[in-house]
Amino acid sequence: MLKKLSVPESTGQRGVRYCLGLICLGLFISSYQVNAQQLNRDGFILQSPVDTVYGSVRYLSFSRGNLELYFTPKGSEKEDYYAPADLYGYGLTDDITFLSKKIENGSYRFLELIYEGSVSLYGYRDQNSRDHYYLENKELEEFRKLTFKMIKIRQRQKRIDTYKDVFRILLPRAGEVEKRIKSTSLRRPSLVALLHEHDGTTPDSFDSYESKEVSSPWKLKLVAAVGLNELQNEGFVGKITSTSPSFGLGLTKQISRSTNRMFLETGFWATPEKFDGRIINTVTVFNLIGTPRVTPVAFEINHNAMALKVPLIVRYRFPGTKRNLVIMGGGQGTLNISRSGSRGEIVGNQITEFVNPALTGFQFGFLAGIGIDFNTKIPVNIDARYIAIVPDRRTIKINTLQFVLGIGLPKKSK
Repeated sequence: MLKKLSVPESTGQRGVRYCLGLICLGLFISSYQVNAQQLNRDGFILQSPVDTVYGSVRYLSFSRGNLELYFTPKGSEKEDYYAPADLYGYGLTDDITFLSKKIENGSYRFLELIYEGSVSLYGYRDQNSRDHYYLENKELEEFRKLTFKMIKIRQRQKRIDTYKDVFRILLPRAGEVEKRIKSTSLRRPSLVALLHEHDGTTPDSFDSYESKEVSSPWKLKLVAAVGLNELQNEGFVGKITSTSPSFGLGLTKQISRSTNRMFLETGFWATPEKFDGRIINTVTVFNLIGTPRVTPVAFEINHNAMALKVPLIVRYRFPGTKRNLVIMGGGQGTLNISRSGSRGEIVGNQITEFVNPALTGFQFGFLAGIGIDFNTKIPVNIDARYIAIVPDRRTIKINTLQFVLGIGLPKKSK
């Protein structure tokens, strides 16, 4: 309920913005020793099909992994450089395998082995983020690129899918999957689905191989957070502050290709929210004879809600040995499942506006933050996030500084 005007109330924590800066600075300093170039993964090199050397692969990115390799043998501190023509191939343990192949321009590339069954499917991504695919039939000793060409017919460009003819030539039983070949697009999931159907296999079959990087699994974690909130009303100088705890589940999925650098995160958090306070300003009013009078003007809100928060964040990690510095950006939706209260404006002793309920049922905010991911058996992350809510009914602005602790499930022992 709205109350009559009384003694002005403190605007509360003006230091929230300063706190954000201090926390971000502290997180950065604590991660200063993180080696941003430390991208080493357990892996191996293939000097021949039967000669494997295990060690550490400095895996830079999927688009550069086809051009160069930096490898440190197990038990050695010396890092060696290899070009595609120097090796039979290399791999990241239990993850992804590259084989050296001579492509159409006469150069060599490390091509990812995407699928291996009756035929083998390879691919790589160039520096312009374009994907290239190749099909190999070892019995026929044929290795061909999957591509298409454009021809001009009566002033119009027509696309000819020549890659479908490659499947008809190289697949041993192409006639049995002709319908699938016609509908196959030049995209990785579609190509792999065609080969599975032809071979009668699944991604988990023992008689075929499929790169595990086709789909990175979602990983579950427990999340606890606390938010320092500031509410402002347009036209009023001052803030109403509150603190809101959150508990829930988070889901994280790697979206970069084996580099452990870019992740997509979402989740579901339950948050009890409360705003209860008043902002008092003054205005000068002139009567009919021009005599000024100072009149108090107040904005008052009483809001209680149980909110469901759903973040959608892209996390970029700078990998380190023991911990990783993370920057992030995205958005967060807030659904007020149950809410009560009201808000209004008071001029003198007169209520000039009354709104019930105080806030709308759904708000969306833009999010940016920084954090640390720890390389421990049980994954732990600590984040500081700043969320700017899109103005509610164009006048109410809410900003939140959120501190988040995430604890994942124990990693499987290798």
